[in-house]
Amino acid sequence: MIACDIDGVLLEDTFSPVLHILAQRFNIPYTAELENNMFSQNRGKAVNYFLKQLSLSGHKESEDVLKLFFDERQKYIDKSGTPILDGVPEFISLLKNLDVKIVCYGGLDYEMIDKCFTSYLKNFDQYICTNDFRPGLKEIVKIFIN
Repeated sequence: MIACDIDGVLLEDTFSPVLHILAQRFNIPYTAELENNMFSQNRGKAVNYFLKQLSLSGHKESEDVLKLFFDERQKYIDKSGTPILDGVPEFISLLKNLDVKIVCYGGLDYEMIDKCFTSYLKNFDQYICTNDFRPGLKEIVKIFIN
């Protein structure tokens, strides 16, 4: 089995630039500590950390920050153009010719994946959302095998 991360591998990384935009908007320093507490975290933990930087908390605030993040992400994608990285179609074709099972994974729910990429997902045996478990490789293998 080969597992391919969608975020920053098959699709352009949108998380870093959008987080940078939001940090600037709210006058939060964009630091390694901010990245460490938000990258590769589930959405709940990342949002709670961001809210803590703003001295806020609460369910409504969490929902508002998530909506703001994904609205800003969509603006970024619309401005940047297709998030599919160069060479991805050829890479997927190469994988399909290896006679192995291929899995695509990432932190976004399937419905949240950019629509320009969903047609590529049919080339994979399965897409696995890793939002609820991190780092996740052991869990990805378990989910795929079961």
